[in-house]
Amino acid sequence: MNSFLKKIVFGFCIIGFLPLIGQTDSCLCQRGIGSKNGDAPKLVHSFNNGISLAVCGWVNPGVTHEDLFISEFSVFDCRTGDWYARYYALDYCKVVSEGDSLIIFEMKTMPSNNNWEWETMAFRKRIFYEKDNVVWHGLVPCFIQDSLSKRFVSKSLKDLEKFRGTSDYEEESQLIGRLEYLTLNGSEIAKKRLFNLEEYYNVKTNAASSEHWHDAMKTVTWMVQMDAL
Repeated sequence: MNSFLKKIVFGFCIIGFLPLIGQTDSCLCQRGIGSKNGDAPKLVHSFNNGISLAVCGWVNPGVTHEDLFISEFSVFDCRTGDWYARYYALDYCKVVSEGDSLIIFEMKTMPSNNNWEWETMAFRKRIFYEKDNVVWHGLVPCFIQDSLSKRFVSKSLKDLEKFRGTSDYEEESQLIGRLEYLTLNGSEIAKKRLFNLEEYYNVKTNAASSEHWHDAMKTVTWMVQMDAL
């Protein structure tokens, strides 16, 4: 078993997993991110042992999906009302009730592939599951790398030179997004340039692009810590 798989297995079984205990006959939301006391949950997941968790928050009424896509939400213990996970305005997640597991896929939107069109993809997931009458949860990577040729990566990095010195928000977003995508697909050069963005590309990020940049670096740092890169 390679180090990446070892890390997932070890982390999934022990590290960072918090026990949740409780059950309820009825379940309403508590005051939290995107919800108030008494709101109806967007989803309730009941485990085989009778413990239930409520997903409470804001769903864009203008967007319809077969699955639950949500941002600004909390996961509550139905019995105690305690929260065990919180997601904010910039978080965009797909929530799936699958067998005896509740899975929250944390999504990223990045320009990808040859046309550099923005695409939403999962990069990690929080899994809630029951064992020995206790519910556990924790984060594991789930980003699926594309098979990028060295030639494609080299050309992509060369193309990014056109953004050097830019002050345009859309161009900065493309620059950050492409570097993040290439980094998550294994490019060490892209990673170095992403973390040294302002100096290497002679750009000065504004409030919005700076938040995008720091979020990208945070994602990459976590993936590295999990041996996923």
